[in-house]
Amino acid sequence: MSKTFDDFRGTISENLAINEFLRKGCEVHKNVRQHGCVDIIVIHPNGKVELLDIKTRCIRKRDEFTYTSIINRKTKKSGE
Repeated sequence: MSKTFDDFRGTISENLAINEFLRKGCEVHKNVRQHGCVDIIVIHPNGKVELLDIKTRCIRKRDEFTYTSIINRKTKKSGE
């Protein structure tokens, strides 16, 4: 299956998010499967764990309407 422009844009968004979390000193784990409920797992220096589904902001061409999908976020403290 060939990748579309939207697939590449999604990958770029994920990599930007990963770089930002790494810059903040977090540990980041990326989902290696094509489909899954989370894209990245972030472990903050304070032990907080976040399971994130990264979404890309989109602009509809026909009327320039901007929309963003909801980011699914599940958070827990490590060891719970």
